[in-house]
Amino acid sequence: MAEGFILSASAEVMEDVSYRCLRELVGRCMVQVGKHGLSKKIKTCHLHDFMRDLCMLKAKEGNFVHIINYSVASETKETPNSRVRRLAIYLDIMVDTYGSGKDENYGHVRSLLYFVPRFSNLDAKRTFEGMRVIKRTFKDMRVTEFREFKLPDEIGNLVHLRFLSVKDSDINAVPSSIANLSLSVDNGLIPGLFSGFRGLPIPWNIVLSYPNIYKLPQRGDITELPEDLLCLTNLTKLTLSRTGNLKDDHIKVLEKLPSLRMLFLCNWDFYHPNTFPGPLVCSEGGFSFLEFLSLAGLMKLKEWKVEQGGMPSLSLCRLHIRGCFDLEAVPDGLQYITTLKELTIDFMRPEFCSRLGEGGEDFYKIQHVQSIIMTNIWRH
Repeated sequence: MAEGFILSASAEVMEDVSYRCLRELVGRCMVQVGKHGLSKKIKTCHLHDFMRDLCMLKAKEGNFVHIINYSVASETKETPNSRVRRLAIYLDIMVDTYGSGKDENYGHVRSLLYFVPRFSNLDAKRTFEGMRVIKRTFKDMRVTEFREFKLPDEIGNLVHLRFLSVKDSDINAVPSSIANLSLSVDNGLIPGLFSGFRGLPIPWNIVLSYPNIYKLPQRGDITELPEDLLCLTNLTKLTLSRTGNLKDDHIKVLEKLPSLRMLFLCNWDFYHPNTFPGPLVCSEGGFSFLEFLSLAGLMKLKEWKVEQGGMPSLSLCRLHIRGCFDLEAVPDGLQYITTLKELTIDFMRPEFCSRLGEGGEDFYKIQHVQSIIMTNIWRH
């Protein structure tokens, strides 16, 4: 998408177009589905070995991609005869950075995949040197993915970059220079900036600079949730993890997000437990389009309320409650959410679970739910 292979009408969102193409490839048995996400959409996919071999053969014949693999000792490091647009580099423990040879010209590279061996303990100096080589040699690239990589401030100098993934990388902070990158284009491409920053607090000013973002993982204490978040009209999935200082004011902002479909509030940190006692209040008109809600590890949460008119679209389909040890009961009003199809209770106190059992005082709230799963009752 970032290279412009997939075009769409001005009114279409590029993610919708690309997902339609993916489903077509699955329907033709060219791509296999790995697993589906909570929304039942395809989350991961892969190629059959035969299809991959065919793709690699055709890619080599057409000079579509060039692979430099230092992890395969027997592989010949051939220098391509013509311009290379897409390059994949696999480093090795013995080859801890990459430098282009005198006969290599990769100035036309638009897509780069850069893999560092896992658990190789490459120090920051070597990785930063690798980044300087990348900046000097591949300064016009538009798509890049770094695996097991330390991301330096120089990343902001790659001004043509449109997609960035740093999955599994060792990143302790998001460089401020990343705000210099134009990781969205005129045709509405959803930026790939946040696909690899799992487990990192991303400054809100950076988040707000990408109004088309549709999926956002945030980790760490929240000092504030700015009202400007409401301008993220495409944001459908939000994960807040290790938020030890969750407050009622934060919930009031979250419930106003105009397109939010999936919300994960989790804090599995026994050393810094969540101190939010509640009540967790779903106000009138709040969470209008929420379809999936997960509350996990909110150990001090005692009370949850759904006010009359809360979740007004009756769209909530799946509810997961896990490890909220002090939560006394599911909220009144749950019985009116007729769309609720799945309720999962995991790692909760026996008193909480018994209230939901047949004959329990809260059974009337959930008796309409088609699937009720209770596992791992916590006995302290």
